Amino acid sequence: MHTMTQSPYKLSVTISGEFARPSMADLELHPATAAWDKAYLVIGIADARAIQAAEQLTWNDRQVAFLPGIGAFDAATGGMHTVVGIPSNTERFSFPFPVQMNGSSAIYFSPFGKTTVVDLQSNYPHPSFQGSWLPTERIVESSGFSAHWAISYFERNFPQAWLAQNKMNIPINDARFGVELVNPVDHYRMTERSVKYAFFFIVLTFATVWLFEVLAGIRVHLIQYLLLGAALCMFYLLELSLSEHIGFVLAYILATSAVVVMVAAYGKAGLSFWH
Repeated sequence: MHTMTQSPYKLSVTISGEFARPSMADLELHPATAAWDKAYLVIGIADARAIQAAEQLTWNDRQVAFLPGIGAFDAATGGMHTVVGIPSNTERFSFPFPVQMNGSSAIYFSPFGKTTVVDLQSNYPHPSFQGSWLPTERIVESSGFSAHWAISYFERNFPQAWLAQNKMNIPINDARFGVELVNPVDHYRMTERSVKYAFFFIVLTFATVWLFEVLAGIRVHLIQYLLLGAALCMFYLLELSLSEHIGFVLAYILATSAVVVMVAAYGKAGLSFWH
C-alpha cells in the first residue's frame, strides 16, 4: 500500500489475506535453510508517518503485535512488520487486521496476492482513478464514490515469490493502482486561468492609448500609463474577492464592468480622448 500527501483524508481499512507455505524447490533452495520460526509479515507503506493506529494482527487465530520498520524487505520504503513464525505442521496461514491512516491526495495499492481484491468507499465526490488498473466496478456520485478492483497475479510483472537478491522494486512500483482525490475547477482555478491572459489585455490597452497618442496628437504621460496599468491589475483582485462570495461568472462580469467604467471615465477626464 502506498500513500501520498496533499487533500487531507482519513482512511480506515481492514486488510486480510492468506498465505500458503512457499515451495523451497521452486526457489532452488534447500528446505533446511529456511528459518521458519523467524518469518515475519511486512506491511509496506510509502510514508510511515501516515499510520495513526494499527491493531494487533490475527495470525491463524493468534494475536501478534506490530513493530516499526520493514526489516530486510527492501521493496518498500517504510511501513511496519510483525514476527509471526511458521509452525512446521501448518501449511496455510490467514490474517486480518484493521489500520487507520491519514493521507492527503491519493492512495495506491500494490497487488501482491494471487488475487488482489480492493473495495474502497469514500464521501469525496471527485476521484481520479490512476495506476496500472482501473476499477472493474465504480460508482461516482455527488455524495461520494465506491470502487472495486479484482486483479490476478497473471496481470503483473513480478512473481509470487523471489529471492532477496532479485530486486523487484521497479515492477512493484509499476504495478501500483489506486485513486487520487482531485480538486475540481473552482473560482480560484478560474481566476488563475484568467490571470494568464493579463499580459495581453494590459498590452492591448497600452497599445490603444499609444495609438490615440500617435494618431490624435494627445500627449500621454508615463504616470498615466502606470495608472491605467494599476486599474487593469485591480480587475483581478476585484474578480477574486467577488468570486469568493457570488461565484466566478457574476464576479467576472461585475469586475469587468467596474474596470471598463473606471478606465473610460479616466480616459475622458484625464486623457481627453473624447469630449
